Amino acid sequence: MEFNDKNDRMDKLEELFKRKKRNGNQICWIKYNPDLDMKYDVIDAEEDIKWMIYEIKKLRNENIELKNFVETLRDQIAEELK
Repeated sequence: MEFNDKNDRMDKLEELFKRKKRNGNQICWIKYNPDLDMKYDVIDAEEDIKWMIYEIKKLRNENIELKNFVETLRDQIAEELK
């Protein structure tokens, strides 16, 4: 059940980014740069955020697969030890 809550949060986050983009908002990295007039670099972070969401979802799926594998292996070992 906990995983579904986390998955829902990721879905909500993706929906929030889509809504903000439709409204003209942009996600940016801001980095101090003393050589510039305004002293800051502003870099688009949209692709980075999309990549992070993708990687989190991929890791969650891998985690589920590994948990299922361990459970199956544990059941097989328990059955053989009976």
